[in-house]
Amino acid sequence: MWQSDEPVTEDMLHKAIYEELKRVASRQAMTTYSDIAPLAVLDMENPADRDAIRLILGKISTYEHQKDRPMLTAIVVHRQDNIPGHGFFELARHLGRLKEGADELSFFCWGGGEGPPNVVKEYGRKLSPNNAFSTEKRGITVQARMQRSGSVTELLVGGISAVRVPFRSP
Repeated sequence: MWQSDEPVTEDMLHKAIYEELKRVASRQAMTTYSDIAPLAVLDMENPADRDAIRLILGKISTYEHQKDRPMLTAIVVHRQDNIPGHGFFELARHLGRLKEGADELSFFCWGGGEGPPNVVKEYGRKLSPNNAFSTEKRGITVQARMQRSGSVTELLVGGISAVRVPFRSP
């Protein structure tokens, strides 16, 4: 994982992956590690390549953090559970965005502006009225959706509304 207190400059970023992540966010979508790895000629079955993708994504998130933007790599998830890898949360802690002891799933969905809805607001076009994502963690289904009606953003946990916050238009 990339963890440095040194500034990351744009020329340090993997251009193809950085541009692809911005395109994915602008489409209000998510992607997987396996989908972006070939852009850097990496294979997620290879442990050394998994380390390499962590470094690439860590630099991108650090660069975005320096620009006061959400961690763009929040839209890169594991295919099996739709959640970013451990390195994403480690870096968020290192950058001071995720506090020690805070729940990673809550942080991913809403905390600190790092979840996919916030990334889409920063990089993409306006959210569609029914923009949503769903994941399962620890046997609990979590769904997030944006609703323009009533200007509310809602987080559903197990089908029950857990968080409702005012919707801020991008």
